[in-house]
Amino acid sequence: MSLHIVEKGNGYPIVFGHSYLWDAHMWDPQVNELSKEYHCLGIELWNHGQSPNVPKSPYSIEEMAEAYYQAVLKQGIKEFAFVGLSVGGMIGVELALKYPKAVKALVVSASHVGREPASSLTEYLGLMDRLDREAKISQEFAKELASYFFTKETLKNNPTLVNRFVQSLVAYPPQRIQGLTTIGRGIFNRKDRMKDLSQIQCPTLYMVGADDIARPPHESQEMAKATPHSECVIVPNAAHVNNLEQPEFVTNHLKSFLKKSIDFKHVAGF
Repeated sequence: MSLHIVEKGNGYPIVFGHSYLWDAHMWDPQVNELSKEYHCLGIELWNHGQSPNVPKSPYSIEEMAEAYYQAVLKQGIKEFAFVGLSVGGMIGVELALKYPKAVKALVVSASHVGREPASSLTEYLGLMDRLDREAKISQEFAKELASYFFTKETLKNNPTLVNRFVQSLVAYPPQRIQGLTTIGRGIFNRKDRMKDLSQIQCPTLYMVGADDIARPPHESQEMAKATPHSECVIVPNAAHVNNLEQPEFVTNHLKSFLKKSIDFKHVAGF
């Protein structure tokens, strides 16, 4: 049993990690462009997209990262760049710390590797409890969850994007809810990795939406200060899924970062 991978393009491998409640296709705007030069691999978390149910409970960020790494190894890939948003970014940090020879460049977007603040921890674990009780995601609940991901302007002015996400939640199979909350609790009960960021060796780009409520910009700025060889980019007019609200802005920054961060000279076959 392994995680599902969505692949596109040829060249140096770029591994993508998606946000909680989304799937690999959340990166489509970026993959459609980057796959012209790179081999893009979107790996889907347990209980997300086409990946199977989580194999055990509880399930930690460290275990999620290891599952990602094993999925990459099965593709015969020994080194790669990693691009992750939200929990995807947390996974990327774990991989960069545990497998520094494999992760050659790292993008951490809309994420935070410190402990979840007490107020939001209570809020998010309450949502997990509610999911378990209701054992499904109603239209009302899905709209409520959408408010964590988008700016008010997007919620009002981009109904196609918002409704696509809402309907994906409403269609989520009830029998997979328990695994979904297992993953959620692993995310929100994560260990504090802030003190370990100084050990990251690869070039690192932090990105965050200027209007991200779930992961406010100051968190990414603090991580960038703690990480060698890093920079932080604030995405204007964007909240948590900044790559979907400002796709061109994010894609351009990814292209620039990857071009300057990956040393192609030593990479045979690329």
